[in-house]
Amino acid sequence: MISSRGFARGFSDRKRILFLFVLCAVLVLASSCIRVRGPGLVPPIEEGVIGEWVVLSKEYSPSRPGNAQGRYQFAVSLLYSTGTEDRSLSKTDLRVLFDDDPVPFSFDEADQILETGVIAFFGPGLRHSLVVRPSASPGISFPTLTLTLE
Repeated sequence: MISSRGFARGFSDRKRILFLFVLCAVLVLASSCIRVRGPGLVPPIEEGVIGEWVVLSKEYSPSRPGNAQGRYQFAVSLLYSTGTEDRSLSKTDLRVLFDDDPVPFSFDEADQILETGVIAFFGPGLRHSLVVRPSASPGISFPTLTLTLE
């Protein structure tokens, strides 16, 4: 059996440095393949969710050319596609937030279409977010939708 001292004596300083460099490179490459879960690093992975949100339309009123600055009404229509399971959402399953504040919305349970609108100041350098997420006690699990508006 070779001791660790005997193993290290068999290498020259140049080989040790090369070995450490290769070992560090392998560790860096391996760590880049690992998904880290935690607040602030990667958004949490929603497990056991089905379906998906599809943006049917989004528009500004009055019409907003380019990234023009001003106060606009933003309206969006979203379709919830149930996926492989035929489990529909109800209005009580949903919560809609604009910049972390709840906003009113309508939800057609038969067609699974959500519509909402907000009035806000839009312009270059301003970022807003519209989030559709499960309510405090949803009947089913579904994915959260986040629209970033600039």
